[in-house]
Amino acid sequence: MLTEKLGREHEGILRWLVEGLHRVLANGSKIDFSDEVTASTDGWKQSENSLLGSCSLALWCSTPLEITSVDFNERYSGWCGDKRCATTAH
Repeated sequence: MLTEKLGREHEGILRWLVEGLHRVLANGSKIDFSDEVTASTDGWKQSENSLLGSCSLALWCSTPLEITSVDFNERYSGWCGDKRCATTAH
């Protein structure tokens, strides 16, 4: 049972938590995430938000750097169509 397994490991779990707290406090209460965790989180955010995904992957990588609202909507709608995702209401 999970409760029993966690009970047997309570000292190690507590040590891990205290060590982590010391690292966070030594870093000014800021939690640092590994590059792998950051990349995975960013990928998830983009996959769950069609507007964020289209902007970061399709729009800002192209020229011109200025874009009209009509062109933006066309590119965004096209990107969503390619990815088969719903557009965010605009």
